[in-house]
Amino acid sequence: MIIEDDPEFLEAHAQWEEDIQTAAEEAILLLALRKENPPEDFNTEEFTDTVLYFDEDYVPRAGKMGQKLDWIEWDLLGNVEDWVLVQKTIQKLLGIEEEVVDQTEESFPGDVAGETPESLDETGKGES
Repeated sequence: MIIEDDPEFLEAHAQWEEDIQTAAEEAILLLALRKENPPEDFNTEEFTDTVLYFDEDYVPRAGKMGQKLDWIEWDLLGNVEDWVLVQKTIQKLLGIEEEVVDQTEESFPGDVAGETPESLDETGKGES
């Protein structure tokens, strides 16, 4: 069997790609917000109980940086507007122009809600 056809390999490779992406995103977030820290009176147990109320699958990240990432995700950037602002700032720091992002988004068929453009049929293929 060719390795590219091995289901176990494909699953492990997909997980590896996801883990690499997550690690990169977390590193960028920590770097971009390196001057921000949880408050001195930050209560890990109380915080965990609060997050579990909203996400029953939540598992706290390990270590001081893990705690900081959890705090950033669930408290500091607790709303969509804050996340968008941070993403735009990171894009600017990385030299990604907003127009390029907009053009790239426009190049994808369908919109965020998953609707199919009129030019595509129900199979997702263009009209012939």
